[in-house]
Amino acid sequence: MNSIVCIGDSLTYGYGVSTRSSWVELLRKRLGNVNVINAGVNGDTTIGMVNRFTEDVVYNSPDIVIILGGTNDFLTNKSAENALKNINIMVKEAIENNIVPIVLSPPKAIGDLALNCWDSYCDYSNVNSLVEQFGDILSKFCSSEDISFVNLNDVFDKIENNRCLYTDGIHLSEEGNKLLFEVVANVIRE
Repeated sequence: MNSIVCIGDSLTYGYGVSTRSSWVELLRKRLGNVNVINAGVNGDTTIGMVNRFTEDVVYNSPDIVIILGGTNDFLTNKSAENALKNINIMVKEAIENNIVPIVLSPPKAIGDLALNCWDSYCDYSNVNSLVEQFGDILSKFCSSEDISFVNLNDVFDKIENNRCLYTDGIHLSEEGNKLLFEVVANVIRE
């Protein structure tokens, strides 16, 4: 394996933590000789990821692409089905270019923390409902396409007092990034 591109939104970019603490950087350190590219863009939606997929992923000719998106879709009232359609486009483009896709669905927000730091007009219970729905339909899609998939919502829900995994209810703390890194490293190992 020579290279990996991680495409996504602020959860991939590492918003809120130092670069060295982001899960992508932790993966880069773990893999040593593998070129790991962070193509996370703060605020991006899955359609934004689709629009830059060729340039950010295909032109880099990675062996693997890790796709994590959807949170900003749901914060802007887009449907889980719409996000799935966009993930499907990226997965197909990856496969057509001999790139192995690994798909992750985002964790839910911690609503009361997010309300204090972000948009007080946002209905975080609706956002979380969409995150759960997205995880379910994305799991079925990936299973039918024989694609590696991790539902981060399930992973994060298993952690007691998971508030420590977030800086602001949406973005991941150093501890949250470390957990995400461990999950991704395990999937790559498989």
